[in-house]
Amino acid sequence: NPIELSSNVVLQAILSKDLENSIARLQLTSTSGEQFSLSGLDFAADYTDKVLACRIFSSGMPFSVYFGFHTEFKQFELAINSTKFDPFSVIDVKDKNSIINKAKGSNLSGSYKITYGLESKDLTFFANGSLHVSNNLFKGGIDASYNIFGNLEKISVNKLICTSPMFDVDFKGSFDVKQLSPEGEMFINKFVLPSGKNLSAEIYVDKLSEGFICFIPQLIAGDDFLTALQLICVPHNKSLDFNFEAYDYSHYEVENPGKVSAAGSLLFEDKLFLQTSVSLENTFISGILQYASNFVKNPEGLVNLSQGFLSPYIMTLDLYAST
Repeated sequence: NPIELSSNVVLQAILSKDLENSIARLQLTSTSGEQFSLSGLDFAADYTDKVLACRIFSSGMPFSVYFGFHTEFKQFELAINSTKFDPFSVIDVKDKNSIINKAKGSNLSGSYKITYGLESKDLTFFANGSLHVSNNLFKGGIDASYNIFGNLEKISVNKLICTSPMFDVDFKGSFDVKQLSPEGEMFINKFVLPSGKNLSAEIYVDKLSEGFICFIPQLIAGDDFLTALQLICVPHNKSLDFNFEAYDYSHYEVENPGKVSAAGSLLFEDKLFLQTSVSLENTFISGILQYASNFVKNPEGLVNLSQGFLSPYIMTLDLYAST
């Protein structure tokens, strides 16, 4: 079925013979149809010094979009500036259950820029600003602030902070695109688990000659914790090799701490394939159950088992699994 729209359009233009210093402006008032309506927008374009520039703005909205193309250097540039701009306020969809209506109340602030050279194939970008995700999309909403820049080889994160009633996380570091290796520090100040208790950790990530290593001094879940967690990952083209270990020092009465370790590979073929070996050494069954109880909605059953007849038993085993 054809879509019927109604709108008022005002076009003004001054064109020179060689297009140098030519300008044009298109003013689009509110557009409406059967399913949606669109707020008024202004489009402006000019050609000066071998640069074709186009701008989108609205007098009633705190945002601007710039698109430029340098005809000599064959380079594109896209820049966006906004201050608490709700991009979903531009369009009004009559279906109240649509994702666009649910996203209203979200807003974007800051400066964003992407450049790309057609001949050089160089791409650079930066994003410095903040984002608020509406409560209708995520319970309690999400607030993020960031300062990120990079190219096709490396992405640098000077600041990335995400907060909500469910979590509080911040990261600073970088990512090597070619080696698929992150580097930096992440602080999980709060992550609400299904049991209602909080998970918190400090995560330190370093590059290796191949892959990267993550080290967590303590992974705290509620009143329980694991110590000296270490994960080594070596990414390949279609697979990921990993090696993990963690220690349980919760039972001071025994000489050696409990140890959990795993090593294996994830294969990214047509279907995800996992093969791994898991090892437990001097590990109290009660400790495993007690720690796991923080990650389930109704922890009472696991807590009762950990404090019951299983409490004195220590387990050592090797397990091999694949999918």
